[in-house]
Amino acid sequence: MRSVFSRMDELLQQSNEWMELVIPAASRNWIRRLIKAIVIDTLHCKWGYIPPQNLGCSATVAVARGSRVTVGNVGSCRCVASRNGQAIQLSTDHIPRNRGERRRIQRAGGTLELDKYVAVEALRGPGYRAYRGILATSRAIGSFVFKQNKNLPPEEQLVICNPDIHSMEITDDVEFLVIANCGVWLYMTSQGVVDFVHEQLGSGETDLRVICQRLVRRVQPARPDATAMLIQFKHAAPDAAEGSEDSDDQEIKSDAGDEGQQPSAPDRETVSRALEFVRSKQREHKGENLSGATAQSSSLRRRMPS
Repeated sequence: MRSVFSRMDELLQQSNEWMELVIPAASRNWIRRLIKAIVIDTLHCKWGYIPPQNLGCSATVAVARGSRVTVGNVGSCRCVASRNGQAIQLSTDHIPRNRGERRRIQRAGGTLELDKYVAVEALRGPGYRAYRGILATSRAIGSFVFKQNKNLPPEEQLVICNPDIHSMEITDDVEFLVIANCGVWLYMTSQGVVDFVHEQLGSGETDLRVICQRLVRRVQPARPDATAMLIQFKHAAPDAAEGSEDSDDQEIKSDAGDEGQQPSAPDRETVSRALEFVRSKQREHKGENLSGATAQSSSLRRRMPS
């Protein structure tokens, strides 16, 4: 999974397709189209492809295989599982003020502004500072202005794209997963989101899309960029599972009983009948041998000359 996140960063440095997400070619905003036509396209023709410098994103990926779910995340997105109504966080919030993140940023020559932003200074003047980039997360895909130290490997830059990976067994008491961006988590706690989803499911709502829309609407208009995803696990019904286990146990017991059952001893009459049958077959066999020998001797006498 780590290689997948690194690969996304590599592709962003090689292709200009990401620009369509920022300023679509069919955009109705004529100002954006004008900026793209005059500024971006001109720069692209003059200097070639330019990776996104101050544009980036967070990402959270959940992969379920068998009875285990593995989650990898970069940035401020969060994945939370509900187990018996209790929130279990399956991701790490990559905040610059965290001890490990702060240490890496400082070793790479970066600074923290207001103890929560990664800052890259452009120039200094008397009484003021100018920045080439300010970012609220310490890990992201893209945002290459924070990844330009040629003396450091990718995993030691100011901002990195290495994900933290968490794994959990999907047991019968795990109800669902919620994946959402910081637009949700800045205004609701993990337990608050889990409680909200349980309230919606308990009220009879079965459409997961509607539940996500209500969750996002709850934090709007404070966070218009809020997004959320809900994954519900469907477990086998307990009665059916117990019934199948009971039937399996009965089959196993019956098979074991058949294997362990001792054959009953034959009675005296059966033994005598079997002996009589064997003796009769022996007598018939002796009679056939005797008649065959007599016929052979008579044929030999006919062939001998007189």
